[in-house]
Amino acid sequence: MKKPKLSRAQRRQIKLGQLDDLDVTIYSDPKFDYRQMQEIRIGLKSWRNVLLYADIKYNWQQMREIRIGLELNLDVNHYINSDFDRFQMLEIRRGLENNIDVSQYTDVSYNWIKMMNIRGTLELKQLDQDI
Repeated sequence: MKKPKLSRAQRRQIKLGQLDDLDVTIYSDPKFDYRQMQEIRIGLKSWRNVLLYADIKYNWQQMREIRIGLELNLDVNHYINSDFDRFQMLEIRRGLENNIDVSQYTDVSYNWIKMMNIRGTLELKQLDQDI
């Protein structure tokens, strides 16, 4: 069986990782597209636990949301679920950033607009309590 070839963009991500002395074996598999490779490389470069998202089940946008959450030292366990799309993950991350109880809207059946509305309501309640 012939091994799949890496695209030029994929090879570039691997080369960039090698130049930064990163463990490129984590993402050098052709199953990852170059954007997924890039998100994993950026996470490695900033010393994040990329093993939480270095999985083909996440697209690069989902990987980015998880990586950003890790960089912000948020509990990404609230949204590290491939059933959430990137917009749902973003809404959960924003709630975590604002110290909102995100458990009230971390339901995959809620679209991101419903999540945004719930988050906004919770943030307003929190503001009222702080006054």
